[in-house]
Amino acid sequence: MIKLFGRLPRLPYGVIAMPAASAASRTAGAYEGGSLAAGRPGYFYANLSAVSTRPKWEMEALVLHEAVPGHHLQIALAQEQTDLPDFRRHGGYDAFSEGWGLYAETLGYDMGFYTDPYAHFGALNYQMWRAIRLVVDTGIHAFGWSRQQAIDYFKANSAKSEQEIAVEIDRYIVSPGQALSYKIGQRKFLELRARAARELGTRFDLRLFHDAVLAERRAAARHAGRAHRRVDRAAQGAADPELTRSRAQPLIPSSFAAVPPSIATRSASLKPGVPRMWSTEVFVHGYG
Repeated sequence: MIKLFGRLPRLPYGVIAMPAASAASRTAGAYEGGSLAAGRPGYFYANLSAVSTRPKWEMEALVLHEAVPGHHLQIALAQEQTDLPDFRRHGGYDAFSEGWGLYAETLGYDMGFYTDPYAHFGALNYQMWRAIRLVVDTGIHAFGWSRQQAIDYFKANSAKSEQEIAVEIDRYIVSPGQALSYKIGQRKFLELRARAARELGTRFDLRLFHDAVLAERRAAARHAGRAHRRVDRAAQGAADPELTRSRAQPLIPSSFAAVPPSIATRSASLKPGVPRMWSTEVFVHGYG
């Protein structure tokens, strides 16, 4: 993590089972943000229903998206930006938040994950899954596809189980366009990263790039324009506090100070076997 990010959040997270009452109609995992002020850690909710339909080779991509460096990292850092109004610290904008989650999956290669063929296939299948969304969401809401047409297309182009496919299609039916935002946001993050690397050359630092885009703090579509301007300024040699921060500064600044006692106490009291921080083994064994 410290090779990819200069700023890490103080808020820890735990892993718990998704409530049984809703698990059957939900996807394999979800994230719920915590609160430093309330002394509540974030939580990754693992869906333990129908575990036979949830392959182990998807676990790494799932955790990278929902927890770290995905939603937990992004949302916890946003909460620490106390100079901003609450709607910017806590508001959710899918192209930014889910785009980051999908981009975070690709960071698994930089972090040393996806090293065996199965995990690599799982990562590719997750990317294919989000590309399929672009087709079926458009088919349903613009071209009048039936539910079964959408399911059949999904099945023909993905290794997802029929259980998860049905859940996903029902989700797209009731939430038009939401599934499209993932790829839109991810492509923008990848575009900005490639542009920054090209324009900055040897001055490009991936840690500073990530700090810069996450510093935009969940403030809707204007993020992309501000990030573009930051890249432009740096490419032109202008000083930018995010993209050209001094290497002499500590790699992990004051935001990684001690966790408030209320958080530490709450986290320490998690159920046995539920770690405070990410562990592949939890998901391998937890999903059977």
